[in-house]
Amino acid sequence: MTTQKESTVETSNGEKRIKITKNGAYFVSGGIPLIERTIICNAEGIAVEWHTGNTIATEEEYELCRCGRTFNKTIL
Repeated sequence: MTTQKESTVETSNGEKRIKITKNGAYFVSGGIPLIERTIICNAEGIAVEWHTGNTIATEEEYELCRCGRTFNKTIL
Protein backbone atom coordinates (compact mmCIF):
# COMPACT_ATOMS: atom_id res chain seq x y z
CA MET A 1 0.00 0.00 0.00
CA THR A 2 1.34 3.41 -0.99
CA THR A 3 0.63 6.52 1.02
CA GLN A 4 0.74 10.03 -0.37
CA LYS A 5 2.36 12.65 1.78
CA GLU A 6 0.56 15.97 1.94
CA SER A 7 2.64 18.86 0.74
CA THR A 8 1.75 22.38 1.82
CA VAL A 9 2.96 25.88 1.21
CA GLU A 10 1.86 28.61 3.58
CA THR A 11 1.96 32.33 2.98
CA SER A 12 1.17 34.60 5.85
CA ASN A 13 0.93 38.35 6.34
CA GLY A 14 0.14 39.05 9.95
CA GLU A 15 -2.94 36.98 10.68
CA LYS A 16 -3.82 36.44 7.00
CA ARG A 17 -2.94 32.99 5.63
CA ILE A 18 -3.41 30.89 2.52
CA LYS A 19 -2.52 27.21 2.88
CA ILE A 20 -2.08 25.36 -0.42
CA THR A 21 -2.33 21.58 -0.34
CA LYS A 22 -0.89 19.34 -3.02
CA ASN A 23 -3.71 18.30 -5.36
CA GLY A 24 -6.19 19.88 -2.95
CA ALA A 25 -7.95 23.03 -1.89
CA TYR A 26 -6.68 26.45 -0.85
CA PHE A 27 -7.50 27.06 2.84
CA VAL A 28 -7.90 30.82 3.34
CA SER A 29 -8.05 32.53 6.74
CA GLY A 30 -7.76 36.01 8.15
CA GLY A 31 -10.59 37.69 6.27
CA ILE A 32 -8.85 37.82 2.89
CA PRO A 33 -11.38 39.19 0.35
CA LEU A 34 -12.47 37.10 -2.63
CA ILE A 35 -12.86 39.23 -5.77
CA GLU A 36 -14.11 38.27 -9.25
CA ARG A 37 -11.55 39.04 -11.95
CA THR A 38 -11.90 38.43 -15.69
CA ILE A 39 -9.19 38.46 -18.37
CA ILE A 40 -10.09 40.81 -21.22
CA CYS A 41 -8.80 39.75 -24.67
CA ASN A 42 -8.43 41.77 -27.85
CA ALA A 43 -9.83 40.74 -31.26
CA GLU A 44 -6.86 38.39 -31.80
CA GLY A 45 -7.57 36.61 -28.53
CA ILE A 46 -4.53 38.02 -26.73
CA ALA A 47 -5.01 38.92 -23.06
CA VAL A 48 -4.66 42.67 -22.63
CA GLU A 49 -6.06 43.53 -19.20
CA TRP A 50 -7.93 42.37 -16.11
CA HIS A 51 -11.48 43.49 -15.28
CA THR A 52 -12.23 43.61 -11.56
CA GLY A 53 -15.79 42.60 -10.68
CA ASN A 54 -17.72 42.05 -7.49
CA THR A 55 -16.30 41.22 -4.10
CA ILE A 56 -17.81 37.91 -3.00
CA ALA A 57 -19.04 37.66 0.58
CA THR A 58 -16.98 35.15 2.59
CA GLU A 59 -16.50 34.04 6.14
CA GLU A 60 -13.32 34.73 8.11
CA GLU A 61 -12.11 31.31 6.90
CA TYR A 62 -13.05 29.50 3.68
CA GLU A 63 -11.82 26.87 1.22
CA LEU A 64 -11.35 27.18 -2.53
CA CYS A 65 -11.39 24.03 -4.65
CA ARG A 66 -9.01 23.99 -7.62
CA CYS A 67 -9.89 20.70 -9.30
CA GLY A 68 -12.51 22.15 -11.68
CA ARG A 69 -14.79 19.14 -11.18
CA THR A 70 -16.55 20.27 -8.02
CA PHE A 71 -20.32 19.86 -8.26
CA ASN A 72 -21.09 22.47 -5.58
CA LYS A 73 -19.20 25.64 -6.51
CA THR A 74 -20.33 27.61 -3.46
CA ILE A 75 -17.87 28.79 -0.86
CA LEU A 76 -17.59 26.30 2.00
